[in-house]
Amino acid sequence: MINKTLSKTAQSIEEMVELMKQATEEVSLPKYYKWDLDIDYEKIKKYATDKFTCIWLVRECGSQLVPIRAGVNPIHITFWLNNAPECRVFTIDTQSLVLNEISHEKAKELVEVMPYHDRIRSVSFDKRIALVKIVISYGEKHNFWNTMGYEFSSKGKTLCDLLMYFQHNNNKAMVNFLSAALTGQNEKDALFKF
Repeated sequence: MINKTLSKTAQSIEEMVELMKQATEEVSLPKYYKWDLDIDYEKIKKYATDKFTCIWLVRECGSQLVPIRAGVNPIHITFWLNNAPECRVFTIDTQSLVLNEISHEKAKELVEVMPYHDRIRSVSFDKRIALVKIVISYGEKHNFWNTMGYEFSSKGKTLCDLLMYFQHNNNKAMVNFLSAALTGQNEKDALFKF
């Protein structure tokens, strides 16, 4: 259940961390694995540098913080929304420094938004490739796609290789993003290597 009054504004990212701590006390979560919060507090500082809005999920056994519109696999949030009904979900806007509690439905909607959703289809192919490079580079830098001992690397991969990788991992945000980047292109363009 969402507490409609759980909306807070900070003056600095350090103050945002304090507001996050207050929010966890108000919702009495997490009960276990509270050290996840320390990781989240460090991550929010890192994502603030890049001005991301994040989804922050706190549950009985830990928490999860991911930037939205960055290509992170939505399953990092949707798994817990589907399997931990007691969890509480917030958005943290690192530009305006606002923390808002949101519904599970809104969280599912936001986490599946692809990077550059507002312009990927309206720019030239060269600019689409530049946007893909930005997203892939940032994702590699922050280990968004490393899974179970597998270290993701785009080196030497084509756009088609990347698309297949994200399809295999059911990352809808990245599948939609790369599909949009390839819209209207020929097979040669799809074989562009990184």
